[in-house]
Amino acid sequence: MEILKFISGQALSLILSLTALSVRSLNKNTDFIPFYALSMAYIVIHFGGHALNFFQPGNSFFKINILYYIVAGITDFLGGYFQLMTYKELSSYIVVMLSQMNTPITMILESFVFKTNKFDYLLFIEFFVLVIAILCINYFTSMIPIKITFLGIFYILLSDLCYVTNGFIQARIIPEVGIGNYLKGFTLFGFLTGFMMTGYFYRDYVFNIQWSLNFYSKNYLYLFLYTISLSTFYLSASKYISSFGLVAFTASLISVSLYFGNFERLIQQEYNLFSMFGSLICIIFNAYIVYSTKNSILKTSNQDDSPCVGVPLV
Repeated sequence: MEILKFISGQALSLILSLTALSVRSLNKNTDFIPFYALSMAYIVIHFGGHALNFFQPGNSFFKINILYYIVAGITDFLGGYFQLMTYKELSSYIVVMLSQMNTPITMILESFVFKTNKFDYLLFIEFFVLVIAILCINYFTSMIPIKITFLGIFYILLSDLCYVTNGFIQARIIPEVGIGNYLKGFTLFGFLTGFMMTGYFYRDYVFNIQWSLNFYSKNYLYLFLYTISLSTFYLSASKYISSFGLVAFTASLISVSLYFGNFERLIQQEYNLFSMFGSLICIIFNAYIVYSTKNSILKTSNQDDSPCVGVPLV
């Protein structure tokens, strides 16, 4: 059963790699507006939250202060907005790798600021070894020039900050109201945040029904991939994090960069045995990180009988 959970995490990473491809294609449209992609995912996830509550009834939606839902929605949309904008400035696998930096940031905050967990130095080192390995495999085996800008780094740091905040809010909300209510709440306020931002920054488009329909008709495949991958992430995350925790989950998701590197090479018709072999090594190492993390998390959770932390949003 445990190995199936890990494999499902890897499969989810593979699905999320299609998101990177779809975002890259969407950004070729000069009038790309992140809200049009994110809003579709929010709608799907929102109804998914209702379905989860129907099959797995939880506590009352209003058991916690509604401000938690509002902040969760705002930080989720802003995190997604800045990350989507980053794809225009950085190579896609660089974006995905830097977006995972919320994991070590969360570890540092939990251990040295909030003092809720003991800092795992070995896991911290293992995480960055995997990051460096995947970056090297993507960089040295691809003919595609690397793209890095200061604006892109700024965007991704803002995205990480939003997701770290969101992760702590999830840790507060989900145990109290359940995953279904959390999904309903954050998607509602995330949608409203995106709608208001779009109405302010892109007022010529947000109320232009003809342009909106034209955008969806031209990009329906990429929007579908994005929506399905993001929805799969949230709707499958609840049980996964209860068994493996935040760090293990992101350790599995980190392989999205590795998969994307291979997808990109296949598209460019670059076939390299080294990258394929390196992929296998990274996946094995990734599995080791997942299982070593799970064991330490289970020991901690058995002591205080509480979930470790929420999942950051991609």
